[in-house]
Amino acid sequence: MTDLDPNHIIFDFAVTEPYEIAAALFSLIAYPPAQYKSDKIDLCMMGLITKYLHHKRKTDDTWASSYQKIKPIFLDLKESQFEQIEKKFDETLQDRLNAAFIAKRWLEEAKNPESKQRPTIQAFIDELADYEGIGDIDNLRARVWRKSVPVIHLSMALAKVIDLMQNELKLIPTYFWFFENPNLVKEIIKYAADLKEEILVSEFKITSADLLDVSYTD
Repeated sequence: MTDLDPNHIIFDFAVTEPYEIAAALFSLIAYPPAQYKSDKIDLCMMGLITKYLHHKRKTDDTWASSYQKIKPIFLDLKESQFEQIEKKFDETLQDRLNAAFIAKRWLEEAKNPESKQRPTIQAFIDELADYEGIGDIDNLRARVWRKSVPVIHLSMALAKVIDLMQNELKLIPTYFWFFENPNLVKEIIKYAADLKEEILVSEFKITSADLLDVSYTD
């Protein structure tokens, strides 16, 4: 990941394993390049892939006994290491999904013709804090909202796909679903592009330069 343009990520499904692309996308959402150093993103990606490969080894005998195209570096981490990486990733990704909730509520209210006043981000940060029982509002604004701005469109897209899987397909998705279903990853990227345009024409005061640009080729 360190050799990728931090402002425009292009994933190539023709040459890169789907699980590697999914892990990279999830790592970028959890740790936006504008907010975190590349080694943090790389480590998260490696941890998620290593956990996935160990999971496949234990649960899929056919896969485990077949030839696989795997980068040896993804087998370097010990179980205690990738479990810790995954735990921190889960916590950080939830921050991004919480930010997606804030942005979604703001956009909904901004479109509401019956709204009597202009919506504010702070109002929905307060709403989230009340719902989650969080007392430190300033920390919530800095940790959840500000750090999430560069990937808010991607976070909203991920939240949308998760909602669709839960409500329409009655599935409880884990990130392994995305590792094995490249079409889900592509849907996130396509949804994010639409949401980016919606955000830019809104009164969010977020510019195109603020948002990570992600696309893919087949």
